[in-house]
Amino acid sequence: MKRLNRQSVSALLEGLVPDEIIDIRVNPRKNVMAIDDSRATALNTLRNVATLDGINVRSYIPVGSSFVSGVIYDVDAAIPSSDLCGLVKPANEATIIAKVARLVTSRCVKIDFKSNSLPSYVKVGHFRHYVRRFVPKPLQCHNCMKLGHVRTACENRRVCSRCTEAHCAEDCIANVLKCSNSNGPHEASSRECQIMKREIAVLKQMARDHTSHREAAETIRKWLRRRRGSSKKTNASASTAPLERPASLATLSTGPLAAGTNSTWPTLPKPQSHRCVTAGVNDNTKEGMDTSDAAWPSLPKSQRHAESLCTSVTVNTESIADQLPEEDKAIVIVLQSLLDTVSMIVGKLKSPYAQSVKQVLDVLRPVLASLQ
Repeated sequence: MKRLNRQSVSALLEGLVPDEIIDIRVNPRKNVMAIDDSRATALNTLRNVATLDGINVRSYIPVGSSFVSGVIYDVDAAIPSSDLCGLVKPANEATIIAKVARLVTSRCVKIDFKSNSLPSYVKVGHFRHYVRRFVPKPLQCHNCMKLGHVRTACENRRVCSRCTEAHCAEDCIANVLKCSNSNGPHEASSRECQIMKREIAVLKQMARDHTSHREAAETIRKWLRRRRGSSKKTNASASTAPLERPASLATLSTGPLAAGTNSTWPTLPKPQSHRCVTAGVNDNTKEGMDTSDAAWPSLPKSQRHAESLCTSVTVNTESIADQLPEEDKAIVIVLQSLLDTVSMIVGKLKSPYAQSVKQVLDVLRPVLASLQ
C-alpha cells in the first residue's frame, strides 16, 4: 500500500462511484485499504476492481457483525469454485448463505452465513456436511517472522525461521532450532510456539464472541493472569501447609525420655565378666579377662517363624470357620486338595525356589484346615 499514489487512487475510485465514497482507511501492517460507501450498490461496483494504479488487488466485502463464518470439510476438489455457490444449500429456509469460497485448493470450503449462529450442517448436492466455526490462520510475516503483519508491509530486517540469523531459511545449515519470537527450540512458524498458541487462542476468541482482535487479546490476557494467580495460590498453600507428625514421633518427643529421665527404658544388668574366644589373642590380652560361664544372661530360644505364623493365623481364623456357609466350605475343600497336589509336585523339585514355595504352601495348609 505504500507504493500507491493516494491522490491517483482517490480520483480513480471517485470516477467509479461518484459522490458515494465517504472515507478511505489504510492499514499498512495488514496491507489492507478499507473503503466506506454511502450505498450498498457502490460496494458491488468496487468489488469488481482488480487493479489500482497498476498494482493488482483483491477486492471483497468484509463480513459484518450480523454475519458468521463456518467451514465444511471433505468437499470434492474436482468441483469448480464457480459451481460451489449453486451446489451448497442451507439446511432450512431460515438459513441464508451470503458467500461460499474454497480455501485455496484444499477440500475445505468457507461459508459466510447471514446470522448470529452457525447451522449444524449444509448440503453439497445431496450430501450432508457438518459446519464448524471458521478460525483464520495467524497472520505472520515471512520476512521478520513476527505476527500481525505481512511481508509486503514489513520494514524489519530478514530473520531466519530456524536460527534467527539474517538469512533465508532455505540457506540455513543450523542443527539447533531457535524461535525468534519465544526463543524456544522450534521454528518460528511452529504451532508449538507459545506466542503462536496465544495468537491462535485470540483468533478463536474472536470467532466465538464476534469481537475485535484487541478485545479478544485482552480477554485472553485476563484469563492467563487469573490462571497464573490461582496456580501461585495453590503452590503457596501447599508449601506453607503444616506437616502432620506421626503419633509415634509425637509420643517419643513428649515422653519421659525427652524430659531427661531414665524411667522410659528398663536398665539391663551390667555384665560382671564375659567369655571370649582366645584363638589368635596374645597372653597380654588374656590377662584381666574373666572366662566364667555366668558372664551374660541366657537369651530365650527363638521359635520357628513358620510355627509362630501358623499359630497366629489359626487363632485369628478360628472364629471365621463357624461363619462360612456350606458353599464356601465346599470351595475350601477343593482348594485344600489342590494345595496338596501342588505341594506334592513341588516337593519333587530340587530347586531352592521350589523349597521356598513348599514352605509357603505349608503355611497355607493350616489356614485352609481352620476354615473347614
